[in-house]
Amino acid sequence: MDELTISYGLLAPQVRIARDSHILPISKILYPSGQTGFFLTCGRDGSVIKHKCDFDGNSVGSRRMQVHSDWVSDIIQVDENKFITVSYDFSIILLTLHEDELDTWDMKIIGDHDDYIKNIAEIPASNGGFLFATGGLDKKVKIWSLENDSATLVHEYDNSQADDTGSIYALASVDSDFSGLFDLVAGDCNGNIIFYSSLHRTEILRIDGAHDTNIKIIRLIDNCTRLITASSDGYICVWDLTHKGESFPKVRAFKWDCSIWAIKGSTIDHLYIGDSKGGICRADLSDEETLKVDNVYGTNGNSKNDHCKKGKKAGGILDIMVLPNDILMFSKSTDSNLYRLKLRTNSLKVSEGGFALTKSSLLTNRRHVITENSRGEIQRWDIVTCALVNTFEPSEGNFDEVVSKYTSREILSHWCSVSVKVGMLFVKLNPRLFNTEVYGSALESYKVVNGIQLSADERYNLGKIVVNSLFNEFLNYEIEKDKSFRKNLSSKRKESLLHHKDGSATPTVIPEQESTSKGKDKRKRSAFYRFTSTAPASESGSPIVSAPSTPVLPAENSDLPVEEHPLLPPSANLTSSTEVFAESSDALNASAPKSSDGRALSSGSLIGRKLRMLKTYSTNRPNNGTSSTGDALVSDVEDSFTEDENTHEPIVWNQSFSNENSNSQQAVDAIATKLKNIEVSQTSSELAVAKNHDVPKPPSQSMSDYIDQLHEGYVQQFVSNHSSLKLLARKTPETRIVRDTASPILRIRNGVLLVVHNWKKNSCGPTALFSTYLPASRTSENDSGCILNEGDDDEEDSQSNEEEKLFNYEQIDHECGNGMSKRQIFEGLERNLPFWSAKALLCDTMITKQQSKLNFVITPWQPTEQPVSPTTQVQQHGHQHHRLRFGRSKSSDLVLSSSDLPKISDSNMKLVAPGMIKVKKIKTYIADRFESKTPEMKAKIEPSEWLEILCKNQVLDNDMTLSTVRTLYWKSRGDIVFEYRRKCTDLVGLSPLTESHNNK
Repeated sequence: MDELTISYGLLAPQVRIARDSHILPISKILYPSGQTGFFLTCGRDGSVIKHKCDFDGNSVGSRRMQVHSDWVSDIIQVDENKFITVSYDFSIILLTLHEDELDTWDMKIIGDHDDYIKNIAEIPASNGGFLFATGGLDKKVKIWSLENDSATLVHEYDNSQADDTGSIYALASVDSDFSGLFDLVAGDCNGNIIFYSSLHRTEILRIDGAHDTNIKIIRLIDNCTRLITASSDGYICVWDLTHKGESFPKVRAFKWDCSIWAIKGSTIDHLYIGDSKGGICRADLSDEETLKVDNVYGTNGNSKNDHCKKGKKAGGILDIMVLPNDILMFSKSTDSNLYRLKLRTNSLKVSEGGFALTKSSLLTNRRHVITENSRGEIQRWDIVTCALVNTFEPSEGNFDEVVSKYTSREILSHWCSVSVKVGMLFVKLNPRLFNTEVYGSALESYKVVNGIQLSADERYNLGKIVVNSLFNEFLNYEIEKDKSFRKNLSSKRKESLLHHKDGSATPTVIPEQESTSKGKDKRKRSAFYRFTSTAPASESGSPIVSAPSTPVLPAENSDLPVEEHPLLPPSANLTSSTEVFAESSDALNASAPKSSDGRALSSGSLIGRKLRMLKTYSTNRPNNGTSSTGDALVSDVEDSFTEDENTHEPIVWNQSFSNENSNSQQAVDAIATKLKNIEVSQTSSELAVAKNHDVPKPPSQSMSDYIDQLHEGYVQQFVSNHSSLKLLARKTPETRIVRDTASPILRIRNGVLLVVHNWKKNSCGPTALFSTYLPASRTSENDSGCILNEGDDDEEDSQSNEEEKLFNYEQIDHECGNGMSKRQIFEGLERNLPFWSAKALLCDTMITKQQSKLNFVITPWQPTEQPVSPTTQVQQHGHQHHRLRFGRSKSSDLVLSSSDLPKISDSNMKLVAPGMIKVKKIKTYIADRFESKTPEMKAKIEPSEWLEILCKNQVLDNDMTLSTVRTLYWKSRGDIVFEYRRKCTDLVGLSPLTESHNNK
């Protein structure tokens, strides 16, 4: 089964200095057609950089865009400002550049492969659309159609061969005016050349064994009449595509002394070739017998100019781009620099890039990571606060020595995994991130922003702390949206709709006295309305949807508003809604004594009359095998609403009354139809259940699915209130978002690059589904992030306040250059974060993770008996015992040795405890199991101050955990053996511990 994971990448402070530079080698250079003001470079750091340049190719400004989470392998142009990139993160991304002052940009994942994507090529489309092909190591060539910024997979060609080979390494397409049978040429790992027709979706021709090794480059030149191929063994071959025979002949072949990595040019007599040794030459391959080569740049000593420094590794040429003004731009595999060579003057200009991380090691405290970068610097990172802690001096040693030196005795279980990709440190999270607990004493150096007072001896879930801190502002945004949704749902409920038999009524709110008070009094006054009918009353004297009268005010002859449908059983026959409501009103009014004005006396509260009405309907309804209780009614109405939501036909349960925009009779008939459908669905409930089992519901995958479930729950709660005893309740539905108020939220110091990966079952690696820059949460002090206490402020003021809070998220964050507002970023997170993360963030309850337990045995310490001299014996006695004096003892001083302790029964010697239990807790257990009290216990001194526990003759620290002891000292799977003794002291007489305690 596929697994979705979340990774966040830490941005190094050095990147800010060279923010708009690559930190890993440049893999592709593209000079867009129709553009003269910029060019693009793609790097192994997953970024695409837009370089603004002058006529000479000099950069006058740049914008770095983190598009991928792995190497960018190729790029093509769609139109003037749209490009498509492919990467080793298996994704295909549409990149759109905006021409504005801030150089904003958008990216969208439009496709993927199951392995590294090596190439992309545009295919000429006859219908005016945009077709392109991608080839990867998954042995497939995929043909895509791009329309309205979305790609559709047109066809998939599988090149699988024997021994699980057939990976595609090179790809090229023909020109738009080419009239041959094929439009795509591919080269694979076995040296085969495949000619393919995307129009006919078939392979036209295959040249098996064209090269002995994998083909790295394919180029169509001379108006697609010649094909040039280069392989990793250094051979360059030229093929004649004008031949009319069964196959295309190889007209010439040349052997290089190294592998060919780059070829640029459009004619066979003028090509620029870059090799793996770092050399660039201008080559003429038109002569069948003689290879004409002119060295342009290189380090082999026979080139025209040697521009490389002595002693420095040259590195191969990754890509070459020739500008119109005879400027040659290229990149190397050993650095992130961009080289500009003026061919006329042979002058070289280098634009230096940044530096990247090369390796990492997660320390045993699971909070710090040691890394080394391309400059040789060794640094320590904190993956909880996403910040660089410090850079070590060279005197600290090499990487392994620093890791060994700064590995602490705090050993925690894994809650994440770390790796270095695209020159950055990435932390990967999965559903098992809640496996690690940490004591509050280890978190004292962090800044808590939600006012939680950390307890040194209390355990906290480390994974929960990280995700809550990382997404704190996003969670606050979701809380405000959730509150706004519930308030909007509640406001609809408060708009009552009355329907009379032959007309409609207009509501008139009872005038309220001016008052500044808010709260219960105001809500109580607003619950009563007076209605004046604009149509004659019915013959029975009872309105269509009217509840029995209640004597609210003696001088008023008014009715209370009721909802569109009072508590009606699903089986009620509502083909004539007038008869149903009139019958219910008559049934209740007939049995009640009437007053002089015709109203029922002692009719009780509205809730009581609703219950009697419910009873009347339940008695008269036919027996169809369904329950007639109020719970059944609630369930029926809820099921009907959910069913209607799925079919996109919502029931208008409540809407504002207006003669202009509503038809009361149509509304009642619509509700009657809905309720009649409930009866039908209940009668055939068994068939419905069987059908639901036959058609499984698609599994929830993203956070938006979880939020939809929350909203459905609110709607069901809203509907339930309409058909239950809470007829007059005006309270907003209770939130279903839960935050653990006891969990600390820490201050995140820097923003991160967030990536969601999909780990497919049979895939060799993860596929990038979503990536974005997540700014650090900007929170005020004592921001608890708790939504449990929602105020009872005025509805209008509260609504405007919620809108103002949501509007604050519209601010555009240009920190990463994508020009997106926080609302856009957060909505992207809603759509793409995994479902398991939604449950962890929005249902953040106290996690009682079952910790692994360890067995251990406690025994009294026994001194080793060795022959010693008298002098040594005196010295040992000074270290092994001390005297304790309590009160005014007339007796001589009592000498207590380290082993002079009360006994513990055998039944209390073998124990089982969680691995996170500290040594000082074990000391307390030992003291509590003594058969008698020691002098220290009588003086009420903590056992951690006078007891010692040893494991294999090593004295253990109080804060050391059981798991740490097993890892560092016991190093075995059997029961851990602990020895206990009284602490040694150099003093004779009064114990310093006791003395300090008595002086308090």
